[in-house]
Amino acid sequence: MSIASRVKNSIELLDSKAPTNWRTVINWECLDLANCQLCVLGQLYGDYDIGLYALSIASGGDDYAFACLDDETAKMHTEWRKQTKEVLTLLNELLERKAVVMLEADKLNIQRQALDIADEAIDRQLTDLQKCINTLS
Repeated sequence: MSIASRVKNSIELLDSKAPTNWRTVINWECLDLANCQLCVLGQLYGDYDIGLYALSIASGGDDYAFACLDDETAKMHTEWRKQTKEVLTLLNELLERKAVVMLEADKLNIQRQALDIADEAIDRQLTDLQKCINTLS
């Protein structure tokens, strides 16, 4: 099975069984598939073996790209980054858009609060004016 297929299988498995934010939990710059704590499963579950158990993968998991032979390491790192980069880029764009929306919502909330304060001030002035009219009558 090709490295690309194994990475694709791994991503599909993580999408179905891992926490929904798994892509953002992993530090892609520190990814090291030869290290049991810095590999994908190590970063998600604390250790490669714990990750295998959590995902119900039989020892080895030849259909997945969670471990690699020494001659595959560079290719597998590249493939993981390639296949997750597009989704991470979209995710970051969505997070940026959400931040803009939240900022606009905050601005609207502040404007609404200012309008409420102005409305209360006008009500007080109308009440005072009505009192003045009543005393003159």
